[in-house]
Amino acid sequence: MTQRAEAAKPRWWLRIVSGCVIFSALVGLLANLSTIASFLQSFGGPPGISSVESVVATPVPSLSPVSPPATALRQCVDKGGRESPCSASASGSRVEPMTCETDAALRSLGVDPEMRQVDVISAIVSGACYLFPGPVAALSGATALDIQQLAEGATVSTLSLCRMGGAGGNEVACSQAHSMEYVGPWRELSGEAAADAECLRAAKTYTGRSLGEPSEPLKVQRLAAVNGGVDAFRCVVATADTQLLHESVWQIGGRQPR
Repeated sequence: MTQRAEAAKPRWWLRIVSGCVIFSALVGLLANLSTIASFLQSFGGPPGISSVESVVATPVPSLSPVSPPATALRQCVDKGGRESPCSASASGSRVEPMTCETDAALRSLGVDPEMRQVDVISAIVSGACYLFPGPVAALSGATALDIQQLAEGATVSTLSLCRMGGAGGNEVACSQAHSMEYVGPWRELSGEAAADAECLRAAKTYTGRSLGEPSEPLKVQRLAAVNGGVDAFRCVVATADTQLLHESVWQIGGRQPR
């Protein structure tokens, strides 16, 4: 009995010692875990773990590159291409035709060059197309404002081409004293009867009048000429007496011509 008790005694103390060692290891492990947790918390926690306190950041607006405004094309220029008030004498107005030709520029303004005869000239200035008053219109003081009014369908006498006297008379702007106004350009003559009928039709459309009344102050005439060896004609609306006019009869309608 005594020998067995003595043999069991070391085993009991061994268990106590082993328990103390394990306890110490657990305490050390817990201390290390606490240190690691504190360290991670100082950096906001590990990836994928939300902290209790959240901070709402103000979004930064995306900045897209801003292009500087394109240099505006000058609306009106003078003969030298310098920017000019549109009301200045002989100033030109910018237009946007498919091609910078006078007839194309007029059509871009809604003017039919086969009907209305206006004295304008197209020119390219700094890469843009402009319409300027022609030499006859410039003498009457026509400006870019007059050209702009063409697009509104207005009767612009300073740009409209008229004639003072018969076939040998001088061309003037219709704002000047005149006895006849052109209706359409020169055309090749294929027959006098056909030409007379064409002039009557065109003049009615041009003036907005019947032109058939005995008391009508306007009459239709046909000018004749030889252009390049070819017989040609041109339609005009003339005064029925010796009265001179000082304005265009374009779309005059029932109003008394002046």
